[in-house]
Amino acid sequence: QLALTTVAAGAASGAAFTTQPVVAVRDASGNLVTTATNVVTMTASLGGTVVGTATATAVGGVATFASVGLSGLSGAYTLTFAAAGLTSATQPVTLGVGAATRLVATTSAGGAVSGAAFTTQPVIAVQDASGNVITAATNVVTMTVSAGATVVGTATATAVAGVATFGTVGISGAPASYTLTFATAGL
Repeated sequence: QLALTTVAAGAASGAAFTTQPVVAVRDASGNLVTTATNVVTMTASLGGTVVGTATATAVGGVATFASVGLSGLSGAYTLTFAAAGLTSATQPVTLGVGAATRLVATTSAGGAVSGAAFTTQPVIAVQDASGNVITAATNVVTMTVSAGATVVGTATATAVAGVATFGTVGISGAPASYTLTFATAGL
């Protein structure tokens, strides 16, 4: 059987656990099998994706993971540690948000009339690679428009709880299709 001797901890989406799991190979009485060299593989419940090195080989009956983590939407997951022919070990883990990596339009600009504010103002979320909103983010997001048009109104919005909501932005130009770009430093 497998038994967790150190549980994974410090789970942030897309990053290695701050405390790496350690799994022991034990006999039916719970004794460490010091001759065991089993390969132990970590998997995650539905919605979670293992990142880093998902396997560790037992040395002296102990498999120590070095760079494994989890990616997914924040929430509760179950980790399973398995090796061929042995009873698996499981652990619940709560996944937190990862580092901010991108901007995502959660509400697209709509109702464009040249020289006026959009009737539907754009809303932009600061997210990690898994789509979690970074609620601590206070980034200033700037909107620009492709060649042939200019931005009118207030072209910047500051994220509150990870979400930048524009209020008076629009574009001015000849009737045509344009591309809006939303940017912030580092993302």
